[in-house]
Amino acid sequence: MSLVHTQKCKESPLCETLPVLGSAAASRACTPDRSRHNFLLTRGWAGPPEGAWRSLGDTSLPGQLEQPLGQRATGAQAALPPGFRMDLCHPDPAELSSGETEELQRIKWHRKQLLEDIQKLKDEIADVFAQIDCFENAEESRMAQKEKELCIGRKKFNMDPMKGIQYLIEHKLLNPDVQDIARFLYKGDGLNKTAIGVYLGERDPFNLQVLQAFVDCHEFANLNLVQALRQFLWSFRLPGEAQKIDRMMETFATRYCLCNPGVFQSTDTCYVLSFSIIMLNTSLHNPNVRDRPPFERFVSMNRGINDGGDLPEEQLRRVNVATLRKDSPRWYWSLGPAETTVTSHF
Repeated sequence: MSLVHTQKCKESPLCETLPVLGSAAASRACTPDRSRHNFLLTRGWAGPPEGAWRSLGDTSLPGQLEQPLGQRATGAQAALPPGFRMDLCHPDPAELSSGETEELQRIKWHRKQLLEDIQKLKDEIADVFAQIDCFENAEESRMAQKEKELCIGRKKFNMDPMKGIQYLIEHKLLNPDVQDIARFLYKGDGLNKTAIGVYLGERDPFNLQVLQAFVDCHEFANLNLVQALRQFLWSFRLPGEAQKIDRMMETFATRYCLCNPGVFQSTDTCYVLSFSIIMLNTSLHNPNVRDRPPFERFVSMNRGINDGGDLPEEQLRRVNVATLRKDSPRWYWSLGPAETTVTSHF
């Protein structure tokens, strides 16, 4: 805290508000005539309130705001123009009373305490920022290590699906939970679709549960059978063994009938027709197959599959036409080692 040193003069109450402008300036400013006012104006001071001039018997100065005489110091300081600086100094201790000295010491003590508290806050803030930087660096390092281990796990899975899943579980990148593993395979980020098919086709009870959870990740509601097959077989590659394909297609048929009740009388109908679509698709689009089956053969292949009855011929015709087309953006699936095609429209 700084004190404003003021020059007092017995000649006029106005001089109680004059800041020290230098000894010569102060002596000239204390003269009661108008030259004093002119002198202050040349120094950049706009003058005291109008009431102060009236107290001196001079009421002829225009343009001053009326203010009570008790506010002369405030008015004088407020009238100082920008750039005008009052000289600030510490008072001479010899000129202070004992009460003023104690007050000054108390102010200095509080100032010291405030500065110490400010420094403590600065140190604490710096420590917090250092901890945040350390935490961010550690988190970045941890995430980088996790991504590296995940990449290794994917490579291991593509070479040996069982060992890859085991590696991911041991490094806590996967939970040993059927649902978590099924979602991991369903997303398929960086995974080989053939390896996914191999893992889903295993007869181990745990793998069978993963297969069921994997199929449940698909939503087949309001899709016709060809569309649902395309979506299902897009997510992995069917293995070459007939038993594995049989388990996968049976699980698919159950899920499709659950999502679309009333489309088929039984899951067996959906299962058999799905196999017929795969066989038709292979015969129509595999370049190694020269015999293109006509529509009549496709109809005869599916007689009596609807709980002993026949499916509507129009429904089978839409399936046949959809399988013939390959103008859909995603028109192929992979069947074993050979690529075949399927479209998405009845």
